[in-house]
Amino acid sequence: MKILALFLAILGLASALEVSDLALKTDNIGGKFSETLSIEGFAEPVRSSGEFKIKGGELFWTTLEPVRSELKIGADGVFERSGEAWIKSADSLFDKDTFLAISRLDVARLSKNFSITLSGSKDAWRAELSPKGMLQNIFNNIVIEGGAYVRVLRINSANGDVSENVFSSVVSLDE
Repeated sequence: MKILALFLAILGLASALEVSDLALKTDNIGGKFSETLSIEGFAEPVRSSGEFKIKGGELFWTTLEPVRSELKIGADGVFERSGEAWIKSADSLFDKDTFLAISRLDVARLSKNFSITLSGSKDAWRAELSPKGMLQNIFNNIVIEGGAYVRVLRINSANGDVSENVFSSVVSLDE
């Protein structure tokens, strides 16, 4: 009986889920999103929805409801669409590198600023990012759930705000 318990314990340790085990696709994908932003002190959450695309390392975020807007986030910065042109946003507080690392579940980059706990299976996993250092003043934690694609991204802010994005109809753009 002790040998069986030891074997099961070793098997459990050996089968711990690693990000490299996931068949997660984070580039050349697109789909729909619905976002719920619960702001501390407000009775009703703010809801929005739209479409997204991640292609060539850039995130294209098109909010369709309640107000149409388009953002592009990439290595060169954050841009807003104005007519046919992309205008660089002046929001210097936004950390595009961290945001892109979260959207790609880039463990190498994220592990510098977060402790990462991964659970579940390769088809239904959950990653919890607990901030280190100064980021503890911004985030309580970030929870990402998914399978082949990210399905849910929940950001729990230190100020009590919660942003939850649910992704659906996600498809590969490679085809």
